[in-house]
Amino acid sequence: MAFVASIGKGAPPQSPRSGEPSLPTQTTSAAAQLPKSSSSVEEIAAEASNSDKISQLPDSILVSIISRLTVVEAVCTSILSTRWRHLSTYITRLDFTPTPKQQKYFEKNYDKISKEEFIKSTINHTLDSHKGGQFLDEFRLCLPFFSSQYQSSEIGRWLEFAFSKQVQIIDLHVHTFFPRAFFPFLPCLASRNEALPAFKSLKELSLGAVDLCDEDLELLLSNFIVLERLSIEYNGKLRVVSIVGDLAPKLKHLNLRSCSSIETIEIRGLMNLVSLRCHKLPPSYELVLENVPRLIEFATHENCGFYDIFSNNVFSEQLVKLKLSTNCLKEMPYDDMDELLLPKFVKLKHMELAANMGNDGNIHQLVHMIEACPCLEKLEIKFTWLVNPIDARWGTEHPFDGVKETSNDNLKKVKLSGFLGYPTEMEFGSYIVRKAVKLEELVVDICPVSLNEDLFISACTVPLGRNLVIYAYADDETQPSVRARVWQHFRPELRDSVNLVVV
Repeated sequence: MAFVASIGKGAPPQSPRSGEPSLPTQTTSAAAQLPKSSSSVEEIAAEASNSDKISQLPDSILVSIISRLTVVEAVCTSILSTRWRHLSTYITRLDFTPTPKQQKYFEKNYDKISKEEFIKSTINHTLDSHKGGQFLDEFRLCLPFFSSQYQSSEIGRWLEFAFSKQVQIIDLHVHTFFPRAFFPFLPCLASRNEALPAFKSLKELSLGAVDLCDEDLELLLSNFIVLERLSIEYNGKLRVVSIVGDLAPKLKHLNLRSCSSIETIEIRGLMNLVSLRCHKLPPSYELVLENVPRLIEFATHENCGFYDIFSNNVFSEQLVKLKLSTNCLKEMPYDDMDELLLPKFVKLKHMELAANMGNDGNIHQLVHMIEACPCLEKLEIKFTWLVNPIDARWGTEHPFDGVKETSNDNLKKVKLSGFLGYPTEMEFGSYIVRKAVKLEELVVDICPVSLNEDLFISACTVPLGRNLVIYAYADDETQPSVRARVWQHFRPELRDSVNLVVV
């Protein structure tokens, strides 16, 4: 956002520069005089003053506007005019995330400057000069290039400042390239500290690269009694995450990502829990869910006992949004008719799937999952290929043999990403078109990889035993040619009213 402060009617007139002609004055001849304007001098001055609409807003609104900026950006507004000089010291949201320009400067001058000292002095100066009131909406610390030597003395003091302002949102992310920092104020959580009002005001807490252990997490939740949103990322100590209703009665959103040591997630009696996201956790971690009646959004990419969780139909009947990988379906049982035993997701409206298209079994699992969602309105699928290199380019010849198809009158929007133009993908897209009888929009996002760029095995290739993740076009095609072929395949199958987008 750009701010412009105009010079008001009290500004002194500017003298012409040396060598520049002067405008005619009242003493010049009549022939040389400029025609008089129909506006008076007062009207012109008033118009000039009114051109700076932003600076005429009340201080409270201006502070609210610049509070949405990072601290560095907010401080930059102080040069606009004297009116703006000290407004940044009253902002209600302190975001110390480095700007892209700062980040590039740090990386370019890595060995020439002390980034830790610079970041520390910036934060200390901002907090010492802050003149805001008793309340702070948000306190965000993003600490790139930050080592652990200041973790207890500095980060703890900064967080205590936020607590003293009854902060509602705390976001603490430590750079993961350095040793992870321990959450610095945990020692004061050994007993309830009534002197810190934030214990009764903090509603959102996000921790990145902060190694809380199981006992620390329990202690934290028992003190922040009004916490509604909790996110923990890049943690190496959590093993058994056990959260019961009495421990976090207000918790609505829980996100666990890249927690490398988690073995069990046990959630019982969280009456207000709305969404649960579990990403990049150890394979086959155990997830236990009991008595979470408001849970409508669930996301995971790992095999966490998916069948055991949803087989009783309690959770499948209440979910509205689901995000998972077809890897979650690997352990699902089949009946005598070779049908996947899936519950019906009768309320599910939005589903996102990461789908391995490498063999018939995975494709059948994907189709069965879609068939189990009769009320689905929006479907997003990210294609991946986990196959032997010799078969990676084509997959199987008849992947949909034996698949029972039903129509869906609710499915309106479909997005297929990671698309390479393989016959299996084309046939799957045609299946979706046949199923969604009232489809309004089909988006096909072509994967940006080309054999002509020597990327048959892309930079994203990951060894998985004898298998590889392969991203490559077939028959030396380029991205534009795949895009054209996809258009030619789907456009005749769609009604004229359907919006087809190929990107």
